Amino acid sequence: MIYHVAPQEHQGAILSLFAQHGDEAYEMYATRWPEAGELAQYHAHYVHCYDSLDDARDHVEQHGGKIYEISDEAMAEDLIEVERDRLEFDHPMVRSEIPAEYIREVL
Repeated sequence: MIYHVAPQEHQGAILSLFAQHGDEAYEMYATRWPEAGELAQYHAHYVHCYDSLDDARDHVEQHGGKIYEISDEAMAEDLIEVERDRLEFDHPMVRSEIPAEYIREVL
C-alpha cells in the first residue's frame, strides 16, 4: 500500500503539479523546493507518495492536509505504474495522475 497527502479541500483524481498547472508547475516546484534546482523539470510530472501511513501522518501533522490510500489492486494490475524517487528520501511516485477510483481517504 502507498499513501498520498493532498490539501484538505482536494476531491477527485490526484494530479501532478504539471497536470494541474501546465508549464507554470516548473516555477511552482522550483519555488516550493529551491534546493531541487533543475529537477523541477522532471518532478513536476509526478505525484509523490509515502510508503507508510505513519510517514503520511507525520506529513499531515507538520503541513496539514488529508491522506489517501492508493489501491494495491491498481498497482498489481499495472493500472498505475509506481516508480522510486531516491533523491531527497526514498519514496514512491506515480507519473501524471492517480485516477479517483483507485484512491480512498484515510480517516
